[in-house]
Amino acid sequence: MSTEEILHVAITPPNAPDITLIKEIAAIINKDVYDTRVLITGELPLIVAHSQDRLAAEAMTQSLKELDLLALICDDSELRKSTHGFIAQKLEIANDAILFQDSNGHAKRLGFNDVSLIINGMKQTATDVKKTETKMKLSKATLLLTGIPIVRNVKEHSTDTSVQTEGFTRLYGLKSQEPL
Repeated sequence: MSTEEILHVAITPPNAPDITLIKEIAAIINKDVYDTRVLITGELPLIVAHSQDRLAAEAMTQSLKELDLLALICDDSELRKSTHGFIAQKLEIANDAILFQDSNGHAKRLGFNDVSLIINGMKQTATDVKKTETKMKLSKATLLLTGIPIVRNVKEHSTDTSVQTEGFTRLYGLKSQEPL
C-alpha cells in the first residue's frame, strides 16, 4: 500500500445518540462534538473519518465497534476502482429483497438485511491528450525587405484535457470489508 492511500471509516449512525455517545464518537474520530452531532444525524450509513495509516483506521473502527456501532474501513482505491463487476440495468423491489438485473439477464438478489452500507458517488477521470500541429508560417519581415516570400514550418504543441465522469454505487454487507 502506498503512503498516499486514504482509508475511509464508515459507520451506521446510532438510533438515538445521547451527548455522552456523541462525545465518545467525537474523541475517536478527532472531530469536535458539534460537527460530530451534525455528521451522525440521520439513518443512512456514512463516512465519518479518513486516515492514511491502516493501524490508526483499524483502531478507530474497533473503538467505534466497542460503542455498539456498525463500523468498517473502505480503501480509497476500492471506491475509485472501475466497475468491472455486476452492472445493474434494472431494479425490482420484492417483499424481502431487491433484485438487480444486468443487460444480459443475469440477476443478483440481496435481502434488505444483507446490506449495511451504500456508498454512492461520482468518479472523475482526467485524460491529457498532447497534440503537435505543423503549420507553415510566412516570414513577413523577409518578404518586406527582399520581396521574396520565405515560408518555414512551425510546430505548435497543445494539450487538451478531457474529463470523464462515471457514477458508482458500492453495497457493503454487515461482516464484509469487500463490496457485495
